[in-house]
Amino acid sequence: MFGRKPDLVTALITRRKDGSFEVQYIGDDAGSPKEPKPAATLAELRAAIDPALVARYSEKLPDEGMGVGYAIYPWREGKIPKALAREVGADFLTFDVEEANGAFRATESKTGLATAADSLDALVPAVVEKVGSRWPSLVPEVPGMLNWQRILTASGFVPFRR
Repeated sequence: MFGRKPDLVTALITRRKDGSFEVQYIGDDAGSPKEPKPAATLAELRAAIDPALVARYSEKLPDEGMGVGYAIYPWREGKIPKALAREVGADFLTFDVEEANGAFRATESKTGLATAADSLDALVPAVVEKVGSRWPSLVPEVPGMLNWQRILTASGFVPFRR
């Protein structure tokens, strides 16, 4: 389980024009859970996604668990302009998310940017603030995403350790 890319199912989470969030499941060819209705917050959507994944996959989990990726796109799609991309070191920012004791940390490996927040929803503006402190022209719609990898085990979700 450790040292490999864990995704077997990915919850692709995007922001809708009305500001709410929706999910689309990608990956499992045996059929994914029913996609829940859009939610006003990431926390509300997670509260629908997690139990749906447990209900769908808990009976057929491998002993080492099953990788679940949460690809969260809270900003409009975009790229870092070419001239600035050289300075940034990337044309798109991918923040790896970790959860511990109910708090969240996001780290972007190419730039070294890191920030933390007490909820998944609070992590989004924390990332915007961190990016804006270095590159003001990249906010408020950060050209990037949050990548949260977890392992679903018989006892529930556990963090993915690289």
